[in-house]
Amino acid sequence: MSIADKLGFGPKREAQAQPDGSYLVSVTPPAMLKLPTQVIRLSADQYNRYIAWRNGTGYIQDMLPELTADQLEVLMSGIGPKDWARLYPEEE
Repeated sequence: MSIADKLGFGPKREAQAQPDGSYLVSVTPPAMLKLPTQVIRLSADQYNRYIAWRNGTGYIQDMLPELTADQLEVLMSGIGPKDWARLYPEEE
């Protein structure tokens, strides 16, 4: 758990088990950012590794190496690639 999570400034996370054994993990960025909730589907194995990461085991990129950088960012912060682009537009 990050310091931001401990202080109540981290993203809100929820998971829903699906009939096929996968999980839908919803991550909502901190309320002050006013950004939409992002959802990532994880297999049961991936979800177990995600929970291990949340409990302090290893780095997320090592725990879930098959996910893209964007997917990992969503799981960490709840911020998707389009939202990052809106928050930090590239200067021309």
